[in-house]
Amino acid sequence: MAQHHGDTPLVLYLDDLEDDLDPSYDGDAADGTAIIGFDDGPVPPFFLRAANGVVVDSRALVGREPFVVVFFATRCPVCSIKLALVSHVLREAGPIRTLWVHAGACHQASRAMSFLGNYDVTTPVIDAYEHPLFAFAYNPFRGVPVVAVVGRGGGLIEYQLGLEANDPARLARAIDFARREPPAEAFR
Repeated sequence: MAQHHGDTPLVLYLDDLEDDLDPSYDGDAADGTAIIGFDDGPVPPFFLRAANGVVVDSRALVGREPFVVVFFATRCPVCSIKLALVSHVLREAGPIRTLWVHAGACHQASRAMSFLGNYDVTTPVIDAYEHPLFAFAYNPFRGVPVVAVVGRGGGLIEYQLGLEANDPARLARAIDFARREPPAEAFR
């Protein structure tokens, strides 16, 4: 169930989609797993395989180019609203690497790609359940939608959980800042 209390963002927590959760995934990360935004260092490393087999290795991104990570679920009404806003901001901002991470029903990549097509997204989807440590590190609250903007320097610039009225403006400013941030030689 989506939760909204006064000025708090509208968020759907994945526990609300319990019927869709993979019973083998307990949501716990291994000891030592870094969580995005919980320190001053670069974002946590990752090695992901998208549904179409494309590999995304953080070593090619972190400290070199800005990127955006978007967690969503297909059965999330809040996600539908947020993805329309995010896709509009991304079109206006121009090209930036974006990782679309489906956190709803496990192993539903084709359904998730069809859902993203409603927002003119053609980038392959990443299944959060196939990458539980990444999902924990970048979405520790297990809520959707989540948008994280990482700067060229490798640090977290913006983290949005749920939906708030000023999210599009904040996202546009964060992307602009992320592009202007110098690359981080130390992370290479």
